[in-house]
Amino acid sequence: AASSLFCWLDARNALPSSSASSSCNVSSSLEGMDQRWQLLAHLDRLEKERIIFRHVAIWRQGLWMGVVDHHTLVYEYFCDRRLRSLQIEWGKDGLFFQDGFEDPCPTGDVLSRKMCRISAAQAKEQLQELSGKNYDIVKWNCQQFCSKIFDQIPEVFAGGGSGSF
Repeated sequence: AASSLFCWLDARNALPSSSASSSCNVSSSLEGMDQRWQLLAHLDRLEKERIIFRHVAIWRQGLWMGVVDHHTLVYEYFCDRRLRSLQIEWGKDGLFFQDGFEDPCPTGDVLSRKMCRISAAQAKEQLQELSGKNYDIVKWNCQQFCSKIFDQIPEVFAGGGSGSF
């Protein structure tokens, strides 16, 4: 079942290996080539499908016996009446992402989460604003990356309006 959204992204060569419906997962890992350009293209496809992100969260996963935390940014949206998660990871090798129906961080905890209404184009714009930054363990790591984007996203409340007048 072919459509505009490819199903699997091979992290070794960063090229789509097949086409499939939007119900398939788009995946990568924190190892391999930086996938910021593939993520921007994926956000373009989501924008064409008029996807609106309904929640954004920062997930924490303990590493090295809990001494260090890795943070992941997760956008949640509905597709085919099912909740999907676009997980974005920032690490020493660059930007990586995964988009699917599975739990985005099965061994992690949610640090912060808020309701939002931003389009894929708005998320893309936020990422492009940070495109000149390179990973630095002290100055620009996964925690600063997630916090910067999370803080820029306006929160909406149950009534559908934003908190500002």
